[in-house]
Amino acid sequence: MDVLGGMMCVLAPWIVSVAVGSYLGWERNRPIDGIVLGLILGPLGMILTACLPYRYRWFCPECETGVKRSAKRCPACRTKLS
Repeated sequence: MDVLGGMMCVLAPWIVSVAVGSYLGWERNRPIDGIVLGLILGPLGMILTACLPYRYRWFCPECETGVKRSAKRCPACRTKLS
């Protein structure tokens, strides 16, 4: 029983890091990056995922397509972005 408790103390931060890293990566449109960084680097990977830039900054108000920050028009529906 003591070995199992010790393993949980070691594995729990990694499990939490993968979960939080995947959520933070999903928020930045980079879920795989968050999972991999959380899995390999543990708590440090979670912090690095939080520092990743957003892949897409905005979404088109008409079609909800991800749009790059520098775009003037939506590439899918050609709606002018402000």
